[in-house]
Amino acid sequence: MTPFYELRPEHIEVIHNHRELQFRSHIHDEVELVYVFKHGQHINIGGKEYEIMQGEAAVIFPEIIHTYHRPEWRSTSAVFVICSPQLFGGRFPDLHSAVPKDPVITDVDPAVKMAFSEISKCGDFVEQAAWAMIIMIKLYKKLELMPITTDPIEDLSRKVMDFIAANFREDITVERLTKEFSVSKYYISRIFSARIKMSLPKYLGKLRSDCAANLLRTTRKSITDIYSMSGFGSQCTFNRIFRENYGVTPSEYRHMRK
Repeated sequence: MTPFYELRPEHIEVIHNHRELQFRSHIHDEVELVYVFKHGQHINIGGKEYEIMQGEAAVIFPEIIHTYHRPEWRSTSAVFVICSPQLFGGRFPDLHSAVPKDPVITDVDPAVKMAFSEISKCGDFVEQAAWAMIIMIKLYKKLELMPITTDPIEDLSRKVMDFIAANFREDITVERLTKEFSVSKYYISRIFSARIKMSLPKYLGKLRSDCAANLLRTTRKSITDIYSMSGFGSQCTFNRIFRENYGVTPSEYRHMRK
């Protein structure tokens, strides 16, 4: 099955499951931290099968294909913390240039177990981000990293996505990308149709909406300032695209998050 590129609506999301998760092959630009409180969770990370057992954790780096599955239905207790690398403020520079030799950690420190327990119960963004930082710092020290080797085509795809992530607030078109990377319009279109599973305009709308959502949640800036800072050309466009991605208007989103 072709993995789909998953776009996360939040900078951090915490999911506490009480049955073994089954979720199709996917890839995203976030770090995924997994801890099993009870029983186990089957997962394929980068083409290799693992079963995370009770008291064990896993760290999945950005852009790594992974799949959750269960051979049979069973109850379990596991927490999944999906967070943007931006939360870590550049503390882990190898997230896009290396991968863990073994992403499953069997000797989890008691402090990390407590942090997973706390993050699974709290709903406050700042508190979740603080617990995620503690977890990542502790688990990162236990990982043996290997440099990523990519073929030229994959490497260019990564460069295109990095360019968009850094410049999505500007006017980005297929024509601009073809000039920037000296490739055909067909190649750029293939990146989005095959890898991202959405068009360039929809992808930009998602990135800009996520940026705006973060500003609505963490600042008191006006709606006018926020749509401009997020790369939208007008408030009308901002309201329409934000609603498409979040199901509510920017004002309603801010009110819900108070």
